[in-house]
Order: sequence, then structure tokens, then C-alpha cells
Amino acid sequence: MHMFKVIVSYTVVVVCGAMVVAALAEKKDMENRRESLHAQAINCRKTDFPVEQIFIERWSPRALSGKAISDEELMTLFEAARWAASSFNAQPWRFVYAKRGTPEWNTFFDWLVDFNKSWATNASALILVMSYKYFPHNHEFNPTHGFDTGAAWQNIALQASKMGLVAHGMGGFDYARARKDLSISDDFDIHMMIAIGKPGDLSVLPAELRSREEPSIRNPIKSFAFEGCLKSNE
Repeated sequence: MHMFKVIVSYTVVVVCGAMVVAALAEKKDMENRRESLHAQAINCRKTDFPVEQIFIERWSPRALSGKAISDEELMTLFEAARWAASSFNAQPWRFVYAKRGTPEWNTFFDWLVDFNKSWATNASALILVMSYKYFPHNHEFNPTHGFDTGAAWQNIALQASKMGLVAHGMGGFDYARARKDLSISDDFDIHMMIAIGKPGDLSVLPAELRSREEPSIRNPIKSFAFEGCLKSNE
């Protein structure tokens, strides 16, 4: 009996040790992938004026590993969204999500157009983003409900980048089916979906997408910021 207890204890120690080693290895891999993604952005993006690196480092890869993310990681993204600015502090954003491997996943995934299905199949979670159109304090129409929800989405995107996660926004899905499947009333506008996941190897992407897996550049400030009046971009 004593020898049996010794063997059991030894086995537990070995298994726990292996789990710790695996967790540390995964954490290191995530850190390396995060640094690689950030380096890609920094190397090809140049600013005209100094800004914080977090804005430059964030981009939208499609190569995802298919690995699960924890509830804590997902809730951290929503915590970031929670602190976005909004008119009258109405906080009109609403997020409905499905995690990979759950019955809801197939419903959300089926809304996507084929192009997005080709890479989002490796996402860890899919999020439907919508906004409540009225102020809660007086039930009048809130003209900035969509604008404010965009700020919440940006918070998610920046937080994900900081954590080494991918947050890729998508407009290519069936809005009407999403509304019907979730019984979403006309009090809400549906805006987008987000694929959340851990970075993966380029090889997981369809061949036609691999050459597109790089940070995009931006238009110059003079094309969108004008003093005194709106000017033509031509």
C-alpha cells in the first residue's frame, strides 16, 4: 500500500510537471507570435507624427491556430469594450458570442460568406456586434449608437493585440439570418462580426490568402482631416 501511494504521488507530480511545462511553452509561443505580429506592423508602417505603438502594432491577420481561448481572455476583451466612451454614458453596444466547439458555433459560422468561412474556421470564438438604438434614460433615439459601438469594438481590437490575440472584424455575413436566428428586434442595429483567436501559421490559410497576410497601410492625414471646411479628396 505504501509503495502504491508513492507511485501515485510520483505520477501526479510528473503529470502536473508536464502540464506546467506545456503551459509555459504555450505562453512562450504566444509571446513570440505576438512579438512577430507587432514587428511585422512596425516594419512596414510609418507614421507622419508620433503616436503610441499600440495603434501601429494592431492589425487584422487571418491565420488562426484553432486553439481555444479561456473565458477569462474573452471576458478581458469585453472588459476593454466596457470602458469605451458613449453619449450620455448609454453604452449601447451589445455582443453575442459563440465559442468554438459549442452548439452555437455552427449557427454563427453558417452566417459567414464562403470567403470568411475559409479562414474563420480556425477562430476560437465568433462575436456578433450590435447596438441598442435608444437612450435608456428617456427611450429617445440615440443618433450615436453605432458610432459609440464602434469605439467599443476598437477597444476590443486594441486589447486583443496587446494580449497577442487576433481580433478580425468582418462585414461578410448574412445580417438577416443573424437577426432571425437570434430573434433580434428592430430596436437593435447589427453592425459586424468579429473572429477572435490565437495566431496561427501561414500554412493554415488557403493559398490565395497567404500573400494578403500582411499589415495594411493608411491614407495620409490630409486625405481626411480639413481645417474649416470639407475638401475634395480628388
